[in-house]
Amino acid sequence: MPIMDDRGERRMPQFHEQLPDQCPPLDVEKPTTATLWRLLSSSLVTSKDFESELLKDSTRKFRDQCSGASISLVPTFEQAVAAVKLPVMKKKNFTHAVEVRYDPNYGVWHNDKPTHCHFWPYAGFDHTAIICRLEELP
Repeated sequence: MPIMDDRGERRMPQFHEQLPDQCPPLDVEKPTTATLWRLLSSSLVTSKDFESELLKDSTRKFRDQCSGASISLVPTFEQAVAAVKLPVMKKKNFTHAVEVRYDPNYGVWHNDKPTHCHFWPYAGFDHTAIICRLEELP
């Protein structure tokens, strides 16, 4: 998945986090929405909110290490509201969701399900470049 550098030359991208082998996948489904939503545990949006679960706990085992190394997003606010009601998600105490602008220049995005999108940001990623509005979850 080469990208173009400032001189117009193709190069392999560097990612914001160290990724497992074969990650991100070459075969990705791009989001069909202009924005997606990231779940948060507070009303303050920080760079920590855009770290993968694998980075937060490198000893944790995932069925798919590549998925664990991604940042999870959902396509709509309604899906964010529904997600936090799931038993596994209730433990995480999500209180807010931040709208994130889909921009392929910031990383690789993979809409793996109708209700989920993986995001692997490129090196130097600054979350403030893509966040939009913040909403409290009901």
